[in-house]
Order: sequence, then C-alpha cells, then structure tokens
Amino acid sequence: MNRSYISVLLAAVLSQNVNAEQTTVNHEQLEVGDKLTVVAEKGVANSTTTGSKMDIPIKELPFSVAVIDQQFMRDTGVKNLQDALLYTSGVYSSAFGLDSRGDWSLVRGVAPTQYVDGMKSLFGYYNNIRPDTFSMERIEVLKGPSSVLFGQGSTGGIVNLVSKLPQQQASHQLLAQGGSHNRRQIAIDSTGPIANSNLLYRMVALAREGDTQVNHTEDNRYLINPSLTWMMGDATNLTLLANYQRDESGTVLQFLPTEGTLFAGPNGQYIDKSTFLSEPGWDSYDTEQLSLTALFDHRFNQIWSLQANMRYTDSESDYRSMWSYAPSTSSDGAPIMYNPDGTINRAAYHKQGNSKVLTSDVRALANFSLGATEHALLIGVDGQQAKTRDDVWFGSGGTIDPYNPVYGNIPSGYTITPGAEVTASQLGIYLNDQVNIAQVSVNAGLRYDTTKTKTEGSIANTSEDAVTGRFGGMYHFDNGLSPYLSYSQSFEPQQAVSDMNNGKLIYLDPLRGEQYETGIKYQPTGSDLLATVSLYDITQKNRVQTNPNGGVRPLADVSIQGAEFEVHKKWLQVDLIATYTEQRTEDEETGYRIAYVPDRLASVWANYQFKSSLEGLRVGLGSRYVGDTTDGTDLYTVPSVTLFDAMAAYQTGHWDLSLNAKNLFNKTYVAYASTSGTTGYGEGLYVTADVRYNF
Repeated sequence: MNRSYISVLLAAVLSQNVNAEQTTVNHEQLEVGDKLTVVAEKGVANSTTTGSKMDIPIKELPFSVAVIDQQFMRDTGVKNLQDALLYTSGVYSSAFGLDSRGDWSLVRGVAPTQYVDGMKSLFGYYNNIRPDTFSMERIEVLKGPSSVLFGQGSTGGIVNLVSKLPQQQASHQLLAQGGSHNRRQIAIDSTGPIANSNLLYRMVALAREGDTQVNHTEDNRYLINPSLTWMMGDATNLTLLANYQRDESGTVLQFLPTEGTLFAGPNGQYIDKSTFLSEPGWDSYDTEQLSLTALFDHRFNQIWSLQANMRYTDSESDYRSMWSYAPSTSSDGAPIMYNPDGTINRAAYHKQGNSKVLTSDVRALANFSLGATEHALLIGVDGQQAKTRDDVWFGSGGTIDPYNPVYGNIPSGYTITPGAEVTASQLGIYLNDQVNIAQVSVNAGLRYDTTKTKTEGSIANTSEDAVTGRFGGMYHFDNGLSPYLSYSQSFEPQQAVSDMNNGKLIYLDPLRGEQYETGIKYQPTGSDLLATVSLYDITQKNRVQTNPNGGVRPLADVSIQGAEFEVHKKWLQVDLIATYTEQRTEDEETGYRIAYVPDRLASVWANYQFKSSLEGLRVGLGSRYVGDTTDGTDLYTVPSVTLFDAMAAYQTGHWDLSLNAKNLFNKTYVAYASTSGTTGYGEGLYVTADVRYNF
C-alpha cells in the first residue's frame, strides 16, 4: 500500500464540507469497581481504557480499537479467548486450529501481546493457564504498534482482558452448561455490597469437566476469582483480586502429516480429526496459576488523579506430547513423513515450565483546559520482572500408524534436563496527551524503556533500551464522520527460546515495528451505528518464524499492508456486526507471504429479538470466511474456508436459556500447514446449552 495513496485519501476526506444538525443522546454508564468506565450508546461500545489508559471515547482516538463485551460473548457462545475474537476485523483467531495450549490469534498479521487489567500476563512459552472468558468483563483490542502506553507491545497490537470486579449494585448469576464431547460446567458470579459497609465483593468461580474432539484428551478446569473493593472515601478506592486456576488437558493439536490432511495420504485416505498420535495415560498439558492483584485509584481534585496497579503471578505447567516429524526430505525439499510400512515417526517431549512475574503500573492523569484546548494528560511509570524456567527432555516416541493407531510405547527411564532460569526485567516511563481543539483531536505520546535479560549461569546476558512514540490527529465533522491519520512504533524484547532439537538457548534481537494508519470513524450523535474503515502500512524488524511444534528461523524485514472495515448497527430488533479485512504480507528478503496469515477475512453476525407473543426469544446467525494461508514458502497452501455459527435463546423472569453451535455444519478443514510437513485441524461442530438463573 503506497503511503502517498493514504495521504491522498485523507486529503479527499478532509476536503468535504459537511454540516449536519447535532442532536443529543442519553448514555448508559457501566462502572467497573468505581474505577474504569465503559460507556455504551444503546448497545454500541463507545469507550475503552486500552487505547489510551484513560476513559476517552473510541470515536476520538486516531487509532483502531475494538471492544468485545459480555453480552456478545454470551450471544456467540464463546468458550475461550479465541472464540471471542472471531468477529473482530483485522484479527485472525484460532490461527493454529484446535489447540489446548493457548489462545493463538494474529492481529494485523502478528501475534499480539496479551495483557490482563493493563499489565502484561504472558512470559515465555507453555508455562501458563488459558484465561477463562467467564471471569472477564470485556476484551479490548488495540490494533497496531502500541509501545508508548504498554512498553513491550507487539507490532500487531494488544489484547487486554478486563477482569470482573465488584459492583455497587447486587447481582447474582448461576450457570449450568452442557455441550459436545461430554462438556459439563457449573459457574457462579455474585457481586454487591457487604452489609452496610464501604466494602464491595465479587465471587467468580467455575468447575468444568469434559473431553475434546481428539481422542484421549480432556478439557477440565477449576477456577476461583474472589475480589474485594474498599471504598476508602469519596475519591479513593482499593480493589484486591485473587485468581486461582487449574487446567487439566492434553495436547489437542496433533501435528498431523500434510499427507492425509491437506491432501490424501499414501493409501488415498484422510486422517480423522479425532486421531490421537501421542500416548494415552502419559500425554498431558496441565497448568496451574495463582495471581494476586491490587488496583488503587485516588482523585486529588477536579484535575489530578492517580492510579497504581500491581500483580504477582506464579504459574507452572507439565507438558508431555508426541508429534509426527520427517526424518528426511525429497529432492524438492518437501518433508517425507511416511515410512515404507505406512507408519510415521514420532518425537517425544516432556517439559516442566514455571514462571514468576511481578508487574506494576503507576500513572497520574490530569484533565484540564489551556486556552482553547482541552487536555487529557497521562504521565506514568511501569515495570515488570519475569523469572521463567523450562526443564526439558526430548527424545524418540517410536512409530505409529495414523490411520490405525496402536498405543503402548510410553517413554520411560528418561531424565529431564534442568533448564537455566531466565530473568527478564523492564522499566518504562511514558507521557501521553489527548488534546481537543474545537473539532480536532490530537493524540501524542513518547516513551523510554530499558530492559535486561539475565540467564542463570551464563555471561551472555542482554540489555536493550528504546525510545518509541506515537502521534495521531482526527477531525470531527458535525454529522459524525471523523477521518484520522496516525503513526506509531513498537519495541518488544524477545526472550531466549530453547531449541527443541538440542535444548540450547537461542537469543533473539528485540522486535521493532512502525505503522502508518489512516481511516474514518462514523458514529452520528444519537445513532445506533458505529462504522470504521482503516488502511495500515506496517514494517516489522527482527521477526522470527516459529513452527507450532518447535524450531525458529529469523526473517528479514516484514511488510504488512491492509485495509479493515467494521460496522456495528442496531436497527429495530436486529443487532448486526459485519467485518472485512484484506491484507498483504511479505518477507522482504524472499518475497514470500508470511506463514499462517490469511490474505482475506470476512464475517457477519446478526441477532434478532422477537416481540409481541414471542417476546423473550432471540436468535442469531453468523458466518466467517478465512482466506488461504501458506507455510511461508511455496511448499504448502491451505485453502480458504467458510464456517457458520448459530444461536437460539429465551429469557423469562430470572431464567435465561440458550443454545449455541460453532461450525454449524461440522465442516472438516485444515487450519495451518508448516514447512516441517505438519498440519492442524480446526474445531468441528461444537454445541453448548446454557441455563442461567439471575437474581
């Protein structure tokens, strides 16, 4: 995408002489622990703290931001974070298909950095739990480089998970859920004041047992999230939040050979998506986490306020798996997966991971007028220290026939090699100002980061520092049309990764990125409509390509150019969300597309609320299109796929009953293919039935 084209487009929009009569609107305000505020205009999310770390309306931010709220997660039958992002423009969710180990998504072609309550939550790999969407108030996606506010931020963007916190109004919900693959789940969400005191509480808890579409794998979870808010005065609040979660699962992503999945195998058959290549009774992906969070805010006067947040997290995992691998390649470089007898070779892997993380973020906010300008000024300091350690064993798992697997070759007598503890520290200072001048909004920020990485027993320690910035401007026409232009940078140190073939640490240079973006946001005052169009041009340096089953390779500079469209509209009894994304990615050294990134995405979801005699009944239907992807070379191309989802729900009195179906027609499809000759299936039909009692 030519940057001069972006400039011409913006100039054309700004040259419009648009006038419209301005109307007023009533807003519904949702207060989260008397701390964060999200404003909803008749069902359309208007405001987010992720885009600015301040409560600034989305339509005034010259950046792309998306908000997924609880109601949408309920309507679409969300089971995990991947499900929640399926209908967001610029986001390719479930990039590696069905996988119990994490929530894999790509935002503008890049894996985003995951935050919880504004603080980074994941460090290292395969050592942590998957957060549960039942414990989230909402999910916020800031697209594009965002290091000014968040320090170690991905070039693609930030996914911030906002926890459920105590509310002043008492509310209680009991949930019972059943679903495909023997899914059985119960949950509770209860909040309100404690007696007549100045204390508020919230208790979120969940227990689940179930299986998955892959044989011999489980999907069990136990979660408890208690929180307490102390309203210390009219201007001061302190919230304490604890999280304990334990997951018991298996390695659902099987790394099946391309022959038999992407195309027919040696016998002309295809491998069933329920096939399990590892060993029952040995294979596992079990994780456990305990975290403690403190959120403090104080307002000094009408201008100044202070927010100070801190979290400590201790997590661990036990990861045992086997997957297919090619011991040799053909003359054209394609992996040879099958042995003459029709079996495939298996690699065996056992890792015990641990991470201990302390994160903090302290910021002062000032809202004031200076002459004809209105300012929302933010000054902050954040820091984090993460200690991670991986104890690993890697060996042979023998052979197996993927069409008729026979088990019993369980590894034994091996010794796990203790890994070195890696300590990654970061300290950042940032400044950001949102300035409104009549119908013009300007957002400018600057940040300085210093980072250190120390490996136990090694002298090859690293330290980096960086200055990053972002700047954006927007003009607000009276009719609700707001064109904008912005520039932003990112800086993300990459932790050393363990080469799964020899166990040695690979040190990586920091990821650096920059983005030019232009677009238009349209939200007429008093209207139930929010539409956005954006064009972006991203350059990323020092990217490495990781295969899902291990191994990394460095890439040259990467260019990502794309266009996004998203509309949210409420019309009479219909709620509509429609998105379209088109993007072009390129490794500038080889000219190849970036692996696993689709060239095109599209989705639409519509709810219909019945009236009159059928009042309380609502139905929903959605469709998702994912364009083709490659392995990052010209070896494998994964074809495009179109999937459908559906919902039917009925509310009466305190009861809310719902039935959801993902991949309604149970389409079998391949989600990715790697240069190592392995693939992963996407999730087939998954049905959940919910019974909620609200009181």
